[in-house]
Amino acid sequence: MDAQEANLVGKPNLRRLELSWELDSESESREKVEKVFEALKPHSNLEILKIQGYKGAKFPIWMDYKILSNVVSITLSNCENCRQLPPLWQLPQLRYLKIENFINLEYIDASFQGERKFPFLEELCIGGLPRLQRLSRQDGSELFPCLTS
Repeated sequence: MDAQEANLVGKPNLRRLELSWELDSESESREKVEKVFEALKPHSNLEILKIQGYKGAKFPIWMDYKILSNVVSITLSNCENCRQLPPLWQLPQLRYLKIENFINLEYIDASFQGERKFPFLEELCIGGLPRLQRLSRQDGSELFPCLTS
């Protein structure tokens, strides 16, 4: 209820959002954490998003190109239960992406579409991904055409 009352979607001046969960907090169920995160949908003017210690198994539906169309920087860390990232490869303005300490993540891009991925990403930082098999599940997709670092 508190997350809905925060009404982040109604705050057009919100440019930076940092969400953090206690790393050792096991008191809340995954379902409850996911429901709260879904209710924290920001306005589409958001530019910087940081998520740390998220305990859910999946990211909210709003983490796509419709809501995050102006985001230039995303940092995701310590999301231990997540096996798949939201469709970050679709974000039209994303320039910086940091993904660290996802112990169950196997692919950065798990989609099967043959489109151009991460069209303007310039910097990618990844670490602490012990199960990472490849960057993309699909061969032949053009990943990171603008990557410099």
